[in-house]
Amino acid sequence: MERWGQGRVRGVGVRVIVTDWSHWASLALLHPERPALLVVAEGGVGTLPKFPFEEPFFSDVREGPERIREAFGVDGVALRPLWNRVDQDVRRIDSLSLYELTGIPQREGLAWIEESDLSSIDLPQGIPAGRWRDLLGQSLREDADPGLISVHRPPWSRRGWAPRMRAWVGGALEVLDRPPLGPLEQVRVWGVSTLWRCRTEVGVAYFKAVPPLFGAEGAITSTLERLFPGRVPTVLAFDAGRGWLLLDEFRGRSIPKRDPVWLEVMRSYAAMQIECAPLASRLLATGFADRRLEVFRVQIARLFRESGTVLTWEERGRLTKLEARILSSLDELYGFGLPETLVHGDLHFGNVVETVDGPLLFDWTDAAVAHPFLDLFTLLDFDLDSGLVGAVRPSYLEPWQTSWDAHDLDRAFDIAMDLSLVYSAISYQLIVEAQEPADRWQLGGFVEWALRELLRRTGL
Repeated sequence: MERWGQGRVRGVGVRVIVTDWSHWASLALLHPERPALLVVAEGGVGTLPKFPFEEPFFSDVREGPERIREAFGVDGVALRPLWNRVDQDVRRIDSLSLYELTGIPQREGLAWIEESDLSSIDLPQGIPAGRWRDLLGQSLREDADPGLISVHRPPWSRRGWAPRMRAWVGGALEVLDRPPLGPLEQVRVWGVSTLWRCRTEVGVAYFKAVPPLFGAEGAITSTLERLFPGRVPTVLAFDAGRGWLLLDEFRGRSIPKRDPVWLEVMRSYAAMQIECAPLASRLLATGFADRRLEVFRVQIARLFRESGTVLTWEERGRLTKLEARILSSLDELYGFGLPETLVHGDLHFGNVVETVDGPLLFDWTDAAVAHPFLDLFTLLDFDLDSGLVGAVRPSYLEPWQTSWDAHDLDRAFDIAMDLSLVYSAISYQLIVEAQEPADRWQLGGFVEWALRELLRRTGL
């Protein structure tokens, strides 16, 4: 495992590259009908159920329902992660997640506790007992009074959401004449999305739900699928109003760092951007975010003036000086005459697979119309000082040099690197603002890290 920035951030951050880490997941299991949690008696003391998970990330819950079913004979639905800790010294990850049970276990050695009983149970190690009890107590109070739940809490993190989702997926599969071979299986849940898998007679389908900020993902992916068949996922159905989409399974090889195929991804993606340049108005009408020059300038000002509050006074003073330089660089970048066009916004190694037909790009939640080079930070795997620059630069610029009448694209590439970091920071700022405060830890403090990285790179 390697450490980057402040933690796991939507494909950035703590990235597992070895398998000798342990992940222990504590599960807060809600009673199916009332605000109470299940505890297991161990040595006469009640504790939360705790299981080893092979998958190290707090948002990956595919093992949770299986562990619950094996241990208690009932089904469970993961509602939300409550806490996560990575301990580099002992190579261990601990997490706490909230689940909704669909039935009452009928085995011995179990009990139900309410908020007033929390002080009597033995809580797992890794976080101060007071913090655990705060998290569990808040969850029980919200379960008793849903009016206490933040308006920013995503629907999938609330009781009773899963049956409505299953009914929608079932109806979509019936229209598609794809009978399911079993129940939907939960794969992932966190504040930004949830993912479920359904095996059907003609292959696997995936259901994804996103918050209103990303509600156009279904329409965006469907539009790109028509423009670039085989290069983006196939959308089977979507409901833009609820941020739901059903995707056909795509198979391919994950692309390791420094794999020569990544250079083909660069060329293929640049060609997509060039082809979309005349279609900017159509993309915006579809629901792509507007991150064109004037909008981006306003967003930069907000980033520097509002997000700077997470920095020290000394850092904020340096950030104020940096704003004018960044805006000047932006004007210089646009002076090269490149068009505003398709920008993925989160195109890194984790969002591409190599298929028999070439690279397939997925996860278009952050898609926008903007300056094309503002994708560089993620294209360089979130490391602007990476050795990838030397290989990515010629591969990515080749289609532009061939198809667009622009000069000194190497200079434009260099200018865009810091601006692309600013672009990503703004993306995360918007996500943070759309999340409830209790979930913001999941983004790993990326905005704060990005601002400090900008100060370091610019020497201010």
